Amino acid sequence: SKGRIAILLIPKNASSTLSKNCSNAWRREWYRHLHDTKITKYVVLLREPLRRWVSGVVEYCVKNKKDIRTLDLDKIVFDEHTVPQFEHCYFLNPDKCDFYVLEDNGIKEIYENYDIKHGYVVNANEAKEVKEKEMLIEWLNNYLSKNPDFREKIKKFYARDYSIIK
Repeated sequence: SKGRIAILLIPKNASSTLSKNCSNAWRREWYRHLHDTKITKYVVLLREPLRRWVSGVVEYCVKNKKDIRTLDLDKIVFDEHTVPQFEHCYFLNPDKCDFYVLEDNGIKEIYENYDIKHGYVVNANEAKEVKEKEMLIEWLNNYLSKNPDFREKIKKFYARDYSIIK
């Protein structure tokens, strides 16, 4: 509520962790920010698109009990965890945004810059406890390393996400 600032929660971009670490003052903004003209600043945490896609596909498989080896990976988008990040930001004016990148210590910077001092959950992703997840990530990363054309197809699909990060 300080300065009418909202945190945009993008799935697979530490949204669970950010939501668990924010006080009630921040929580009030979460679902009202989409078209709230009173918001003066949006905090947006972005993630390297290929890493996010891998994590998103694995999340989809774990939550829906899907065998990753039988999944049609060419589909690329399976649920909200694999939708391009720019689609979660489509309504935002970039001039009203403070962008951070997860891999560049983005969470810590957000906590410091916005004085968020509640909880400090390191990783609140519910699927992190699932042992199978590590094996699925390893399988998918191996698949991508053995199929560079497919890896490039994924990167091309998320080209707008890469441009937002730059």
